[in-house]
Amino acid sequence: MRKTLHGEWRAVLMAVQFLTRIPIPSGSTGAEWEADLKRSPRYFPLVGGFVGLSTGIAFALLSLLLPPLVAAALALAVEALVTGAFHEDALADYCDAMGGGVSPEKTLEILKDSRIGSYGATGLALGLLVRASALAALPGLGAIAAAAGAGSLARLCAVFAMSAAAPLSRQSLVKDVGAQPRRGDLAVAALAAAPWMMALFIYYPAGALAAISVGAGMTAFFVWQMKRKVGGIFGDGLGVIAFTVQCAVLVICTAGLG
Repeated sequence: MRKTLHGEWRAVLMAVQFLTRIPIPSGSTGAEWEADLKRSPRYFPLVGGFVGLSTGIAFALLSLLLPPLVAAALALAVEALVTGAFHEDALADYCDAMGGGVSPEKTLEILKDSRIGSYGATGLALGLLVRASALAALPGLGAIAAAAGAGSLARLCAVFAMSAAAPLSRQSLVKDVGAQPRRGDLAVAALAAAPWMMALFIYYPAGALAAISVGAGMTAFFVWQMKRKVGGIFGDGLGVIAFTVQCAVLVICTAGLG
C-alpha cells in the first residue's frame, strides 16, 4: 500500500514537472521514471487547477491596485512564467500548421518549425486578448474560482483527447508521455478535477455545466481535426485544447450564468 501511494505521489510530481517550470524533483529513477511519466496525465487536472488558482489569485491581488485589464494581463504573465508559456507556444504552432499546412507532410513540417507565422501570431494575440478580457470582467473570488476551474477542466479535456485517438509516432507525445490513458486513468483524472470544478459550480452553477458541455464539444472537434489533417493527435494539439477550453470557460463565466 505504501509503495503504491509513493508511486502515485511520484506521478503527481511528474505531472508538475511536465506542465510547469517549477524545479521540483519527482524522485523517480530508472524504470520507475517511465512508469511514473505514463501515469502522470491522470494528475494533469490537479496541477492545472493549481496553475489556474495561482493566476486567479494574482489577478485578484493585482486588481486591488491596477485596472482590471492590466491586472489580468499581468496575471497571465505570471502564469506564463509558471508554465513556461507551454500552451501559448502550442497555440501559435497549431494555428500556423493548420492554417498553412496544405498536406499532412507540410503540416508536420510547420509544426517542427520554431518560427511563428501570421496564422500563429494572430491566433496567439487573439487568444491572449480573449483570456485577459474575460478574466478582467470577473469579480474577486469569482475570478479565482473561474480561473482554477478553467485550468483544471482544460487539462482534463486534454487527457480525454489523449485517450480518444492514437498519438503520432513522429511527435514527441509518444516519447514524453507514452501510452494512451486507460479508463482508470480517466477516472482518477476526473476525481482530480472535482475540487476545482466544485468551486466553479459554487460561483457559476449553470456556467459550470455549460463549460463542461462546451469543453467536451471543443475536445471532440480538435481531435477530429487532428485525425483528419495528419492521422493522429500530437502535443501541440493537446496544448491548443487546454488553452482554448480555458478561454471558453472564462468567457462562459462572464455571461452571468450563475
